[in-house]
This record gives sequence, C-alpha cells and structure tokens, in this order.
Amino acid sequence: MTTTVVTTTTVTTTVTTMAATVVTTARATTRAATVDQPPALAWLFVHRGIIMRRTDAIQLGRHATQLESLYRRCFTEPPWRESAERLAGFPDRLTAHLGRGGFDGLLAVDDGYLVGAIYGWPAGPELASGSRFDDALAAAVTPAVAGRLVGPALIVAELMVDPAHQRRGIGRSLLTRFVTGWPSAWLCTHPEAPAAGMYRRGGWREEATFAMEEYPMVLFTWQAPV
Repeated sequence: MTTTVVTTTTVTTTVTTMAATVVTTARATTRAATVDQPPALAWLFVHRGIIMRRTDAIQLGRHATQLESLYRRCFTEPPWRESAERLAGFPDRLTAHLGRGGFDGLLAVDDGYLVGAIYGWPAGPELASGSRFDDALAAAVTPAVAGRLVGPALIVAELMVDPAHQRRGIGRSLLTRFVTGWPSAWLCTHPEAPAAGMYRRGGWREEATFAMEEYPMVLFTWQAPV
C-alpha cells in the first residue's frame, strides 16, 4: 500500500498571450501519485482551468508511472482495445521515445493529476526503417507523401487525453500549441479514434492507410498556414 502525503502550495503563474498577460493563482495539491508543479521559469499556459506545461525527456521520464496509467486509460477503450501484451510494452516504447534527439512535449495537469500529454521529435532526413511501424508506414506512402514526413517536419508520436477529460478542448489545445512554430507535422492514429475527427476539422490531411499489427492506421499530415 502506498502512503499518501498531502502538501498544499499556492502557485502564482503569469501566462502571456498575444493580446494580454493573464495572472492566475492556482492552489495545487500534491500527492504521491501526482505530477509535481513546474519550476517558476517553466513555459506554461492555462486552458479552462487545466495547467499545460512544456516538458523534456528528463522531466517526462520522472512521470513515467503516471504516463503509463494515462496510456492504459486511453488505449483500453474502443476503438483501440489494446492487448495486455501491448499495454505492458508501453514502458519500453516510452524509454525508446525519450531517447530521441530533440524530444519535446506538453503535459496537461488538473489539480496535480496528469490528464493529458503530447510528445514527439523532429523528423530525420530520411524515413525511419527497421521497426514494424516504420516499415508498414514506408510501404504505404507515395514518394511525394514520404517527402512530407522527413525534416523539417515534426513527428507527433503520442497524444493522449484521459477519457474523463475529453470533449473539453484539451487535445486540440495541446496539439495546436505543440505544432506551433513548425512548418509541418505528421501523426498516425486509428481511423475510428475520436481524435481522427479533431484532426480532420483542424485541417490535417489524410494521406495513407495501413495496418500496424491488428490495428488499422491512418496517416495525417499538417502544413503551417502561409
């Protein structure tokens, strides 16, 4: 059994937008299984009471347990229904992801608890190969599409929002903030996932479909407005 330690701190955060500076005072309750509050200089913003802050590989690695719990809540639900084996493999996949050059991400935290996350890294000069995912994707795209999946594009590896917090704009806010400043980005998801509709409405383009293990996948690409 885990002993729960409760401490209360008051965090005053200045969030700068294009038009104004919003000063928010948040009362944060930290527990053994919660996400620690960001340093004063961390880049962050607030979306409908949800604190969203930038994270790097080292910071995200400290919250691997919470991230795995979030992953399980997201991907045991339809349409994914991931197998016990694949769910159990998430920590190893996360470790590999954290080792990617240029790793970057955002965390969404509600009252100290992790309710959303997005992360990825810059694409390389050539399509990756060697894994089942990489090889299946490469086989599914045309040369023209393949050219949009390499640098300077951003690869969005994971976007997760707790089912209990979905339909509140958290995923859209995470995604919009994450790709801002990049000329292009791409990601893959299940064609029946709720997020697929969000990508379509947000101007992401469906480029190809393929199968990854037993899961159908669709490739979406995004181009920054000119």
